[in-house]
Amino acid sequence: MREDKRDWKFCVRVDTHLQESVFVVGSCPDLGNWSNVSAVQLTNEIAPNSEWEGVWSVVISIPRDCEVKFRYFVGIAFEPDGEKLSSRQVIVRRWETNLNPRLIHKEVDSNIHQDVEPDIFGLYDSGKMIDRGWLTTETVVQFKLFENPIQLWKRKYEGRKVHIKLTPLVLSKRKTLVQDMSVADIFDESMDTQDVAEEQDRWPIAEIAVMNENEWEFHLQEQFGRAYNPDDCIIFSVTMHFSESVAYMVDYYVYSSRAVENDPPCHIGSSYILPSMMTSSEGQAIVPITSSSHRPIGQLRFDYLVVHPISGYECDMSVSYSRIWKKTWHGLDVGHRGLGTSFKLEVSECADVRENTIASLKDAGSAGADLVEFDVQLSKDLVPVLYHDFHVCIAMKRKKQLAEHDMLELPVKDLTLEQLQHLKDGTYELNHPFDLNIYLDTVLKVVLDSAGSRKIVFSCFHPDICTMLRLKQNKYPVFFLTQGVTKKYPPYRDPRTQSIPMAVNYANSAGILGINAHTEDILRDSTQVKLVMDAGLVLFCWGDDNNSPSTIKYLKHLGIHGVIYDKIDKYSSKEVKESIFLAEAREMQNHLLKAAEEVQDPPQTLVSPIPVLPTEAFEFNDVENAQKNLSSTTLASLLSS
Repeated sequence: MREDKRDWKFCVRVDTHLQESVFVVGSCPDLGNWSNVSAVQLTNEIAPNSEWEGVWSVVISIPRDCEVKFRYFVGIAFEPDGEKLSSRQVIVRRWETNLNPRLIHKEVDSNIHQDVEPDIFGLYDSGKMIDRGWLTTETVVQFKLFENPIQLWKRKYEGRKVHIKLTPLVLSKRKTLVQDMSVADIFDESMDTQDVAEEQDRWPIAEIAVMNENEWEFHLQEQFGRAYNPDDCIIFSVTMHFSESVAYMVDYYVYSSRAVENDPPCHIGSSYILPSMMTSSEGQAIVPITSSSHRPIGQLRFDYLVVHPISGYECDMSVSYSRIWKKTWHGLDVGHRGLGTSFKLEVSECADVRENTIASLKDAGSAGADLVEFDVQLSKDLVPVLYHDFHVCIAMKRKKQLAEHDMLELPVKDLTLEQLQHLKDGTYELNHPFDLNIYLDTVLKVVLDSAGSRKIVFSCFHPDICTMLRLKQNKYPVFFLTQGVTKKYPPYRDPRTQSIPMAVNYANSAGILGINAHTEDILRDSTQVKLVMDAGLVLFCWGDDNNSPSTIKYLKHLGIHGVIYDKIDKYSSKEVKESIFLAEAREMQNHLLKAAEEVQDPPQTLVSPIPVLPTEAFEFNDVENAQKNLSSTTLASLLSS
């Protein structure tokens, strides 16, 4: 061992599935410089059923002359296969996301001659935080079943409860990516003949979650699947490489009316979903259900979502804010589109500065906004712009008074940034104007490249977009915007949007920070605030009901973490017009200066974390349809201002 190095034993206790391994990653080259691909794999050498079962360890030479920070994670390593994988890949299944990483102090001697007590995975720094990983090289495909998607045409199945199970099938014959595992070209028998333990050792990995309070967490499937009930919202999630080479078999089971305890169910049929059926990032499809004699006996309707990792960008493991929320961050004032909606029927209700502009956002910050909320769209030339609706309306003639037929409605996606900058106003919405992976990758790259130390929160009404935001990056938190029970707007089709309890189950299942509920639903039943808090989620609220000082005060009294409202310069009750985050940053700066004075060794440079603007909350969709001026502000120009 060189004098500038010290041997260090990393040792951690963690439960793993059969194909998973444990890794350590950290702040020095010996620990991969926070890259999951370059992380060091630990070894589990303890005999099963001993008191050290589940303990993983490795000895590594690390620098002696500097602090070393590190984290543990559970993952799966894939070696080059000579075909599609040209280099080693490591996907992250679960990782430690405490705000501060573990720390080995400078010049502490080697610990290999000591009795090293195993670390507990995720438990340190006065808390325990473990989150699922994000997408690195793998793809996730989800299948959503709701609104009674299974139709069986035979009378003998009427009123019978059907159990359903989804199994990924590798179509192309090639060497397996996981060491010591073999995969057939395609499975030729149903999963009712296979043991559950065998499934846990198989890649791709198929999991299931049901959007209720007991089954929201994704887990491996039972041997004969899960019963489908009329009000269920079931999500199957499959993690894999090369989604174009994976099909899916859906098996259906029914228990005999004469079955006794421990009798297996009867396998009544199967469906097959081919990768060629999924032509975009999301959509719907119907497949037949055929019996063992290949006769059609029904059909399955499903929605699908395909999530790829961000193209051309890699997240590291140095820090994650995706589940960080301080107890002091409550009752926050959030500026809606900056100072508020600037075009309403009643002029007195409009903001004084045009919405979704840098001027409006800065003025909201000066008025004491803790966060500013704004909307993001893409132009035809793939430039993220600050704008609310999916359409703009342009005049075909120069007239002082324009009739409806004198206006041409165009989607924002069909206009370049230069064309958008010459337009006046817009209205309405357009569903999914871009492929979702392209849309989100474009926006996320701008944010990840330009946001710096800003505190960013993403939010969207579309639960699939929230899922994708969570899976595509590991840095920023995500909120699910939801209507819930409402008389003001037509309901969305997806059941995850239709009530606060359902939104809570979905948020926990997706591993996101919180929900952004419609205030109408909270005022209808304020006990739902406790429901969200008890689930460990952060709660914001939105809606026109918030544009009232008395309502804002009441919502803060309920304990809501953030209230989004218009005209924050007029409705805010703050005596000192300053963001809580700016105040905390200044307090931290003063603390550092005081500490430096006490040791009489002030630092040469003190970096202030105070940004120009308060923190931002991005919104990728909205439910309102209101005319307004078009902002020509780009997302990049905002983040660099």
